Amino acid sequence: MTNVFYRDVAKRYPTAVRGEGVYLYDADGKRYLDGSAGALVAAVGHGRREIADAAATAIATLGFAHTSQFTTDAQEQLAAAVAALAPEGLDHVYFVSGGSEANETAIKMAYQYHQRRGKREKSIVISRVPSYHGITLGALSASGHRSRRAAMAPLASSWVQVAAPACREETCRYVPACPACGERWAAAIEDAILAAGPDRVSAFIAEPVTGSSCAAYVSPRPFFTRMREICDRYDVLLIADEVMCGMGRTGYDFAIEHDGVVPDIVTTAKGLGAGYSPLGAAIVSRDVFEAFGATRTFTHGFTYCGSPVAASIGNAVLAIFQRECLRQNALEQGAYLRRGLEQLAATQPLVGEVRGLGLMQGLELVADRGSAATFAPERRVTARAVEIAFGRGLILYPAGAGATERHHDQLLIGPPLSIQRHEIDELLSLLDATLSDLASALSIVR
Repeated sequence: MTNVFYRDVAKRYPTAVRGEGVYLYDADGKRYLDGSAGALVAAVGHGRREIADAAATAIATLGFAHTSQFTTDAQEQLAAAVAALAPEGLDHVYFVSGGSEANETAIKMAYQYHQRRGKREKSIVISRVPSYHGITLGALSASGHRSRRAAMAPLASSWVQVAAPACREETCRYVPACPACGERWAAAIEDAILAAGPDRVSAFIAEPVTGSSCAAYVSPRPFFTRMREICDRYDVLLIADEVMCGMGRTGYDFAIEHDGVVPDIVTTAKGLGAGYSPLGAAIVSRDVFEAFGATRTFTHGFTYCGSPVAASIGNAVLAIFQRECLRQNALEQGAYLRRGLEQLAATQPLVGEVRGLGLMQGLELVADRGSAATFAPERRVTARAVEIAFGRGLILYPAGAGATERHHDQLLIGPPLSIQRHEIDELLSLLDATLSDLASALSIVR
């Protein structure tokens, strides 16, 4: 009998008891290679003694100080470090406890930014389909994720989501990936701004590399360049959601740097606390920050904003990032992982597409590569893949299930950024065996 209200109330979970590097261990002694860093969270790996020491010191020194009353050295240090990593001009940091809170903060900040400038009608947020920005109501309202929105449909706002354009090019068989798609999608979002009324649109939010809704989809250039121009034209804030793809995961400090674009707000979370503490942030441009100068207040806040313990852990995490050159490791090991995945895809008929950047890679699973046919949802292909992998001791992240009509089955691979080549070899071997078992179960012939 358990008193825990599980995510899946009918499931009984193994008990995790220890983590070390890229591995987790359960109470029965079974070892799991954490091929998704949980939910792309455990960026520096498990069992880091120096982070535990930093947390212990912080708790013993100052467990809590409310940010309406105090600042702390830990918060000031972390804000300076995060601002130094962010694209130029984004130099003010609002700390929260996770990704949903970070995007909720960004959405409310955009709205109040326009209010402070006398543009009180600007309240609509435009986003893309597929996308996922979080489970709090504002973040969910901005998410183009069909099944997650449906569960809360009466509560979520009816903001505007713009679907990805279809493309007949061979490279776009599964996910739009060519420059023409980038142009068309940006043009479609501009049309949506005009239809809603530019004087009513507050912000456009998008993930530079998508996560939960569409495994590691990289927006084709010149999408973000065009969106920067469009947002400037209509006085709409550009929010880059880097909750999953930020903090070095793609080989850059922030994934938007691949496009050379500077947003008005960048949100981040998972890798910032690396699983050792709930921690996220909205990183804000000078222009947005200065709009709050006259009234002095941003009407918003969570109890644990700027927690000195969480900030101390964040500082310890970033120290590891710098000392071990984890951003560079993500670039190098990500290239090695990508080559291995492409070799695996050549022999595994279930894999329709490999995509991603750095140590954020996605697999699209299809019933037939030639026709791009997908599996019926009731076959539970993604869930079965994750279950088979788990049984073999490999943790994968399910992505895309229920997000759109078009993409049913995807796997997201994002191990800790500290992973080494021999561990990637083990990951690829376990993944190959998983896909073979899945193909056999689905009666797919290699």
